[in-house]
Amino acid sequence: MQGGVKAELDISKLLAKRGAVIATALRSRPVDGKAAICRSVVEHVWPLVAEGRVRPVVHERLPLERVADAHRLVEESGHTGKVLLTT
Repeated sequence: MQGGVKAELDISKLLAKRGAVIATALRSRPVDGKAAICRSVVEHVWPLVAEGRVRPVVHERLPLERVADAHRLVEESGHTGKVLLTT
């Protein structure tokens, strides 16, 4: 909920790609349930990342000296993907 509780959604794009909106939360789950999810991610997701089949979406890379610009960009919520600080 870092960007707030309301969002706008273009249903036509969702339908065109046969997409779905699914919500979940880890915070309310018991610790053993969270641990099981983490184990599953290590087993099923990280190998795909290692193979390059799953990659993060990077909106912009900024040098560490521009940290204030990076914060502004994230606070405006107009980006898609990660905002990375580089050294």
